[in-house]
Amino acid sequence: MLASARDYYRILGVDRHADQAAIKRAYRRLALQYHPDVARHKRSPARFLEIQEAYAVLSDPEKRSQYDSLRPDGRQATSPSVRRPRAKRVYPRRPRSRLFRLVVEAPGLSIGFSLGSRDSS
Repeated sequence: MLASARDYYRILGVDRHADQAAIKRAYRRLALQYHPDVARHKRSPARFLEIQEAYAVLSDPEKRSQYDSLRPDGRQATSPSVRRPRAKRVYPRRPRSRLFRLVVEAPGLSIGFSLGSRDSS
């Protein structure tokens, strides 16, 4: 049995059926993000070692097949919940207001003056 019961697919953020190119892309992305020389977080070195260990197993076809066959309880790895960027919210565009507006009100008299125009696009 493997020394650790970690889910290497979840660590790299790839699907169990991912090909070698997808595993390599995920490893490079995470290695750049968590490399101790780049990241300032104090947990980064430990996370970087986890990423390296997962890549070492999943990049070698023999080790990967052994890992897949020796999963704890004989269960297969499930697809990880990969973080996806949220869709940017689109709000309806409000019409632009006038550039300058002056209103003078006196009892019985209201005078208004504005420069610019209302842009409805």
